[in-house]
Order: sequence, then C-alpha cells, then structure tokens
Amino acid sequence: MDLSYKQAKEAFVSGYSGTTFLEVSALILAACTGYLLRNLTLLTLPFVREAKTTWKSFSWAFELVIVILPSILVFTVLADHVLFFLSLMLPLAAGLILAAVCSHHLLSQLQSRFAQALQCSYPRRIPFLSAQRTFLTLLTVVAILAVDFPAFPRRLAKVETYGVGLMDVGVGLFVYAHGVTSLEARGGGSSVLKVRLNLAAYLALVGKTARGVFPLLVLGLLRLLVVKGSGYQEHISEYGLHWNFFFSIASVRLLSSVLQPLVAMLPSRCPYGLLATTLLLAYQGVLSWGGGEEYLIYGPHGDGSRPTLFSANREGILSSLGYLSLYLFSVEIGRWFFGQRNTLRSLAMHLTQLSLADVVLWTATSLAHSHVHPVSRRFANGPFVLWMLSLSTLMSVFFILGDLIVFLLAFLLGTPPSSLTPLYQDEARDGGKHQPMLCVVSAINSNQMAIFLLANVLTGAVNFSMNTLEASSLTCVAVLCVYMTSLCAAAGFLYQLNLKIKL
Repeated sequence: MDLSYKQAKEAFVSGYSGTTFLEVSALILAACTGYLLRNLTLLTLPFVREAKTTWKSFSWAFELVIVILPSILVFTVLADHVLFFLSLMLPLAAGLILAAVCSHHLLSQLQSRFAQALQCSYPRRIPFLSAQRTFLTLLTVVAILAVDFPAFPRRLAKVETYGVGLMDVGVGLFVYAHGVTSLEARGGGSSVLKVRLNLAAYLALVGKTARGVFPLLVLGLLRLLVVKGSGYQEHISEYGLHWNFFFSIASVRLLSSVLQPLVAMLPSRCPYGLLATTLLLAYQGVLSWGGGEEYLIYGPHGDGSRPTLFSANREGILSSLGYLSLYLFSVEIGRWFFGQRNTLRSLAMHLTQLSLADVVLWTATSLAHSHVHPVSRRFANGPFVLWMLSLSTLMSVFFILGDLIVFLLAFLLGTPPSSLTPLYQDEARDGGKHQPMLCVVSAINSNQMAIFLLANVLTGAVNFSMNTLEASSLTCVAVLCVYMTSLCAAAGFLYQLNLKIKL
C-alpha cells in the first residue's frame, strides 16, 4: 500500500470523539429489525413461505433483502435517518401481526388461548442467544468494511480515547456473546473444581483452555505479520503496536480459566458476578487513582513513547482486564439464562426481569459516564463495561421480545416455529436432525469465526483494490452488497454441507 494512501486511510479512521448512547443503540436495533420482519413475514404470509421453500433463487433474494440489506443501509446512507427507518419497520411488523390475527378471526380467542400459549415449550438451546450472537457477527462484518467509505458517518467511527461510537462496540459485544454462551455459563468449568478442587483438575482445565485458544494466538500472529508485511493501515492507539483483537480474546479466555479456583471457592450464589465486580473496581481504581490512565495515554516516560514490548502494547494488554470483568459478568448472566425453565411463560418472565435490569444498567452507565469517568473503549474502563452490559442486555430484550411474539403467534396460527428457521428447532424433540433450510442467520451461526475471518480477508482485498476514500455513497452500498452476498454464499455453502469449521 502506498505510504501517502496508508497515512490518509489512518487519518480517516482516527481522531474522532463519537456520538451518543441513543444513536448507537438505535442503529444496532434498526439493523436487527430485519430478522423479526423475516420471521413474521414467513409466519403470516404462507405464500411467501411456500415460494421460499420452492425456489432457491427467491429464497436467497428474500434473505439478502430482508435480513442483510437493512444492516448495510442503516450503517451508511440511512444512518442520519435511523429513527425514520425504525418508524417504518416496526409498524410494518405490527401490521403483519394485526393482519394475521384479523384474517384468522383470532381476536375473540386471544384471551382464552393466551394462557395456553404461554405453556408452550421454548427450544432448550435458547435461540434468541444464537440470533443475538449471529447478528453481532453480521453487524461487525458490515461495519469493518463500511467504515472505510465516506458514506459511513465519521461520528460512528472508533473514538480516539473518550466517547462512544458504533465501531467501539465490536469487541465488547463479542466478549459478552461468548461469555453468556460459554461452558461456565452452561454449568461447566468451575463446577468441575467444586467437586474435585485439586491441582490436577485445575491444571487440566487451564491446559484445555490453552489448547482451545492456541488457534486464536496463531490467527493473531498471522494478522500481525500480514499487516506489518503489507503496509496495511493501522490504528496504533486501539490495541498497541503488535496487539490485536485475537490476542485480546485469547487472553480473556485464558485468564478466566486461571481464575476458576477463586470462583469455585466463593460462597456467593453469583460467584462470577462477585469476582467481576471486584476485578472491575480494582482496575478502575488503578486507572483513576493509580496512574493507569496517564500511563495508557502518555506511556512510561510521559511523551507517548513505546520503548518496551509491554508499553508498546499497553492498551491491548491492560484493557484485557476490563474485558475479563465483562466476560465474567456475561457468564453470570448466562448462568441465569440457562437455569430457567424452557417455556414461553419463563421467556416472558425473562423479558420483564431483563428489561428492569437494563433500565438499572443504563442509569448506572449514564451516571458513571457523566460523574465518574467518560466511557473509554481504549481503556475498557468501568463505564465502558457498564455500557457494553447495557447494550448487550438491550439486544437480548429485543430478541427475546421478537421470539416471544413469533412463538405466541405461531401457536395461535397453528404453524410450527421450526418451519421458519432452524434456530427454532428443538434438538431434544427433533432428534438432532439437521434440516437444510435456507436461513442466513442459521448459516452464519454455524460458522461465525470462519465468516469473520473471511470478512477480514475480503475487507483487505477491497481496500487494496480500490480507493475507498473517494467512493460515492452508491458505490459504497454496491460494494457492501457484493461483499455481504459473498459472505452469505460462503456461509450457506458450508451450512448446506453441514460443515462447521472450529477455530
């Protein structure tokens, strides 16, 4: 890459102060509305469901237009009109529901059948979590390429030090998504040590985790070599000189296994939450009163230099402590999710309790951001962790509400939810049979890390093959559509072959 072009690209994604909590939240929810609209369309319009089953070309076009296109548009040309976009999508979803209820003369039966519907089962693998994780990957792969185009508003790019931007949420939401569905959240990990708390069990657990994160370390090293060798643009203040996303995720997973004996010995009913709170308070204390913030900004000599390997990567290494606390909080939330009964009534209780918790989290985030310390993704400080928990919980509320609406309406219409997407299939009832139904969310869910890696490769290819800085909005949308179609085709191909690439 030409040096002047590289410098222009680095300047294009650097030095911003961000936007508001509200705008970031609205953009993410707007991008996710396509999934709800997809399921409601298939549920309430049988001819669409039949056409989707009959014609593969129509099925692909339907998925790309309903699920993928909204993400592309709200991150680029419609970013300044996101509330207008929501004002169109949500009434459209409500209209589909109302039309189905009225056309089937269900209004008079709602009260009598509603209580019966709440007793219906909800798949044990908790599909709203799978959908949330998948949309995190989907939105991330859209954003990492879109940010290189002028059509992506600069206020949504990563902030330099303090503030909130759309591009600041990727790693935090990724950590949350993996923590909430982790082995520890499902009852593994520390439960082994509680039964048999000895050195052998501990070393076995750490060794297993180390083997699991080894591919991430290899990927991190490969990314480092490719970026340095190709002269690809870098944002040094994001992670440091050599650190990257893969090293952060690997360190969080490894550190979480190292801390398992503490979790096993804590008497609390919420051991992960207690440990996360203690760790976060200690880390924030070091940042605020122990000189940690000054060190991260100015380095060991106060001039921004990076003389040692540690100081050269100080942002990535130290922010891992904040991400670790976020991961532990997420595990505690996941334990709560997986500890509930799998009925629609239980799901409705989840929705109520989680909504109240989210109000508390957003209040705490706002107060911490205003009166304690501004949010900083660069440091992964306390307010940042609270923001990630608030935003992740908001996404969970959205997907729970969507699933609750779809399952209740499916019961009233007499349509099995599993006919809409494989995510709704219950392996316990379906015998674990793989039904090759085209659903882009299910396809990406099956190979999330592989699709993310392919997206990074394609993003690099686009940046090397064209000058994105001078591209028009139309060109940006066109490139993103081709890019996302390619990723979805790869995901669909792997899914149809029932191949899962483990990384």
